[in-house]
Amino acid sequence: MYIAGWFFIAVFVGVGCQLDSLGTSSFTVRTSLIDGFVSRQSVTEVETKLRQDNAKVVVVEDGKSNEQRSIFRSPLLVRVLNVVGFTYLGFEGDLRLEFIDGELASTWFFPSDVTHFEVEISKQWPMTISEQPVYLDAATELRVGVDYRGKKYWAWEDTNLQQKVERWIEQNT
Repeated sequence: MYIAGWFFIAVFVGVGCQLDSLGTSSFTVRTSLIDGFVSRQSVTEVETKLRQDNAKVVVVEDGKSNEQRSIFRSPLLVRVLNVVGFTYLGFEGDLRLEFIDGELASTWFFPSDVTHFEVEISKQWPMTISEQPVYLDAATELRVGVDYRGKKYWAWEDTNLQQKVERWIEQNT
């Protein structure tokens, strides 16, 4: 029993090391998002950059709660910012920035002129026309969707942070 326990631990650690060497389970890798933003940037770092650019920033969700925290589950802090009048590829729109536990996890661009933006972005990433997720590198997913208001968006997301949220939901719901 003692030997079997050590064997299990050795296999678990070995698999974990192998996955890390492939870069698939590394949770500290920074990955490119939209227009110079990089995942895992801090809220302060991103807000400072936006202020320097004189961006109109609105806090949509602040991640703070007045509710008493549960001792049975770990907290997951979500902060969402919206930048009005953001310009990407020459198109103006709203940029939504989502932070998970203080780290930039995804950027969502809602262009004002969807039709012309679609033409322009498909020149850079033709695969986005199919509206299937496109993997830009090992940890960045670009996907196209429509939100609850019926507005079309393009989202650049750190897949490792997506998985972190999904694991939190599975463990805490």
